[in-house]
Amino acid sequence: MESFVGDALSFTTRAENKYAWDLLIAHAFLDLVDLPSALPNLLTCLKPGGLFYFSIVFDGATILQPEIDPIFDTHIEHLYHLAMDQRLHQGQPSGDSRSGRHLLSNLQQMNGILLAAGASDWVVYGDPNGYPADEAFFLHFIIHTIYTALRDHPELDPDRFSNWIAERHAQIDSGKLIFVAHQLELINWISLGKCQKVLRMIRSPGSEPSIVVVL
Repeated sequence: MESFVGDALSFTTRAENKYAWDLLIAHAFLDLVDLPSALPNLLTCLKPGGLFYFSIVFDGATILQPEIDPIFDTHIEHLYHLAMDQRLHQGQPSGDSRSGRHLLSNLQQMNGILLAAGASDWVVYGDPNGYPADEAFFLHFIIHTIYTALRDHPELDPDRFSNWIAERHAQIDSGKLIFVAHQLELINWISLGKCQKVLRMIRSPGSEPSIVVVL
């Protein structure tokens, strides 16, 4: 196994990586890039008949329970998703809040066939004794991310928003906050022509399929 630290799209489009890999795995990545421009570059690294597995692609729902103020809660969720939609990296679009469904529609237009797709939601909750492992740390980070994204938003009263954030952190400290994020994952062929050949190769005990993982 070899590790590479750098730009994923630059790596997959290197001359030596073109049509070189049997399997591409992109984990919690595709909701951070512009799909129409990134997908062709990523898929260029796959051999004809290669497989790709895309996991944890955010798709439009950030749910926090119990409610504090239903109308205000919904407004914060809307603005948080809007911040994802407006996100830029080096002046270019960088993912959006409905990347999961957009991934499905983009792949439908490419030379491939969907083998399986489904939800990979995060559902985080506590019990009377709190959270069993590192969930509280994770949840505090999620709330901090929302705060960072919206703290200067002109549609939010600063004091009211700060109080909302503080109450969410208090819910975590008491083990009461429930968090759900809706995400999709899917597996596809990059092309139709050599599916059976590649399937036999991947299942063969003697074969050594090449795999590239993007994190």
